[in-house]
Amino acid sequence: DGMQSFDGVIEKMIRRGEVNKDEALAYATNHNNLLLRLADFGGAPQPNVPPVAPPQKGGSMLNMIE
Repeated sequence: DGMQSFDGVIEKMIRRGEVNKDEALAYATNHNNLLLRLADFGGAPQPNVPPVAPPQKGGSMLNMIE
């Protein structure tokens, strides 16, 4: 796999469930960088955003204003 950073190994262990996030952060070389790497892991669920209606042909942009 080539060169690995200590925090990279910790990240993999967290993602595999071998160690919990709070415990691993205590041993991280760079706490903030590890948090950034884990930003997509165990975060808040994606918001349920309704789809946007396609623009109507021949209309004015002013029609979009309510």
